[in-house]
Amino acid sequence: MMHSGLAGQYGLLIGGPLGAAIAAKAIVGSQVSKNSSAKSSGPGFSPAQLVQNDAEENDLGDFQYVLFNFVAMVFFVGSLIESPTAGLPHIPDILLGLTSVAAAGYVTKKALPSGAPTAALDSATGKELTPVVIKGSGLLIGEPPKETPVMVIFGTRPGLLLGRERAGTVDTIEVEVPQGLPQGKPVQVAVVTPAPARVSAGPFTRE
Repeated sequence: MMHSGLAGQYGLLIGGPLGAAIAAKAIVGSQVSKNSSAKSSGPGFSPAQLVQNDAEENDLGDFQYVLFNFVAMVFFVGSLIESPTAGLPHIPDILLGLTSVAAAGYVTKKALPSGAPTAALDSATGKELTPVVIKGSGLLIGEPPKETPVMVIFGTRPGLLLGRERAGTVDTIEVEVPQGLPQGKPVQVAVVTPAPARVSAGPFTRE
């Protein structure tokens, strides 16, 4: 029974985090294959990326996953050094539970939509009171998407919202060019949503 219990412990201790890493890799790969903007590519690997998200901010889920597995590794190595003839050490249930929960949370988090929201104007020029389309991803976060609160700002002037919808991973927003924009002078267009607060869609020039 003791041998069986240890085998189950180490199966969970090793298989949980390893399985989580493999599953997370597969999930992210699937997201990238469907939408290239789902995962940003950085300049290269650094140790800090183990606990950071794509925006290079500390991520609690990743931090817990790395921390609890590091603690488990330190406990295992320390126990072997202290009693090398005692065989495989018994892993405390609380530590085993923490690594398992962290692994489950790590995989779940990777399954959520990731990547920085994007927005781009279909046309960079237009006349007053004419419709303009903005397409991107991560803009319509509400359910249903067409009811997500959205505002489009041309410089400092809001445009009249005509419609919004999501098709797959692409969010489409149609807005009317407001009056009062300077003619021939580009202004920055931004999509304002609940989260993130502001996404740039590029410059627009009134004809």
